[in-house]
Amino acid sequence: MRKIDLKPYQYDGIDRDGTARSVAIDIVKNIRGVMLHEVQEHSGASLLDAADLCTKIAAAAKKGEVILEEAEWEALRAGFAKFRGLGESFVELARRVVKAETVDLNAADKPKR
Repeated sequence: MRKIDLKPYQYDGIDRDGTARSVAIDIVKNIRGVMLHEVQEHSGASLLDAADLCTKIAAAAKKGEVILEEAEWEALRAGFAKFRGLGESFVELARRVVKAETVDLNAADKPKR
């Protein structure tokens, strides 16, 4: 099982015109954007699977974290591996997904489906 921190984070950077910007990065919204993007080249079935995974992640947002089965995390990780175009503001997002913490939950602690 993998645990992903879903709390938004602040990115402080410089725009192309040299203006300093501080932007709140919404983890859940951006995971959905990556996973449902056309670059993923989903079939109908894989699109539904990705949408279901995104719905599960969104439902956990209020808790600030989501626990994923290993197969769910692998699907998420594969989606991030396929996506191109993430920039500096998404380093933390990629880190949280690609290097998600492994957790060992006993049966009583496992999330209900």
